[in-house]
Amino acid sequence: MGPGRLLARTLRRSTLTGRGAVALLAGLALVTLAVVTRWWGLLGVGAALVVLVAVEVAAVRGERRLVATRTVEPLVVQRGTPARCVVTAHLPGARLPLRREAVDLVDGARRPVALDGPRAGGPAGAAYDVETPRRGLVTIGPLVVRSLAPLGLAGVVQEVGQVRQLRVLPRPVRLDTLPRGTRRAATGQDERVEQGGTDLVGLHEYVAGDDLRRLHWASSARTGTLMVRDDADPALPHVLVLLDDRAGSYADDEESFEEAVDFAAGLVERAVADGRHVRLQTLGGQVDVDVPARTALAGGPADRRASHALAEVTLADTAHVASVSSRDLDVAVLVTGQGIAATEVAGVLASSAVPVLAQVEPAPESPFGAVGSVPVVRGAAAGLLAAAWEVVHG
Repeated sequence: MGPGRLLARTLRRSTLTGRGAVALLAGLALVTLAVVTRWWGLLGVGAALVVLVAVEVAAVRGERRLVATRTVEPLVVQRGTPARCVVTAHLPGARLPLRREAVDLVDGARRPVALDGPRAGGPAGAAYDVETPRRGLVTIGPLVVRSLAPLGLAGVVQEVGQVRQLRVLPRPVRLDTLPRGTRRAATGQDERVEQGGTDLVGLHEYVAGDDLRRLHWASSARTGTLMVRDDADPALPHVLVLLDDRAGSYADDEESFEEAVDFAAGLVERAVADGRHVRLQTLGGQVDVDVPARTALAGGPADRRASHALAEVTLADTAHVASVSSRDLDVAVLVTGQGIAATEVAGVLASSAVPVLAQVEPAPESPFGAVGSVPVVRGAAAGLLAAAWEVVHG
């Protein structure tokens, strides 16, 4: 194989840097000029440049495949809580000392990573925090490592390491109370229920920590296994949380929407903690999650599905209002921005026994108000909304 073919094959397997390309072109130009003008002094200079480029290309050509591992802990966090990413790259030895530059891709953005390790090869580690200012799925990886020859004339780029997904949940605001609702009695009339006993909504096998007073003896005797009652308080009616996910309601203000999601998450969390049947819907139709009371009492997977659904909801560029469940219109809370029309509020909450409107406004004139017969609480952030909410319902 001739020198020209060897150089061409080497170049295909490696990457010339900008500096290397300039050096190669300059060397070839000097060799050509020397041949044309018979100025042989230039021939040595040009040949030296070409050989130098070839040596650097050969150095990076011998770079073996890197191996990298990645851990992200935890894989599920609330908005604003950072996750820790640790990258370990096993760096092979090289014919010449190579300079390595590494960047990690975090949702497509390049983040420089300092791989601290032995120069002659071996494991090199780096750790950094992944900030989570927004909800959703954050893709972390791959690790992009660029190995450069000593003079920087040639290099090779490798993408290594696993790709991890970090799930960022909303940051639920704390609420201490929810309004009592109106339940439909067996006679078909609506009645406000302030207190009562419990309804049996299910059974589960006994686990350590269960209250022995809630053992269901008939089922335990029949199955030969201790069974515990799942009870729900009939005084705790259904709660419908309606999140307005339409961009026009927030004037395309994503930060206001984030606050609205946090408040909606707080409502769901409070209802689940109270053992209520809760349904989460978005006006744009992205989310419709039902958490039965028995699932809420047991802390089952339906609650996690609601949180994960809120994690991935985005502003929708639509004015359409999806159909709202009429079955759950008992306590209904509409969480929206300042751009919603009063007619829409009346239309969405018209059939609710206990309607409430929660509005995220950057600079509200008052934290309290009303739209027709619907009471309103307002605030620039989820925490301020919660404070107004507790004044009204606490």
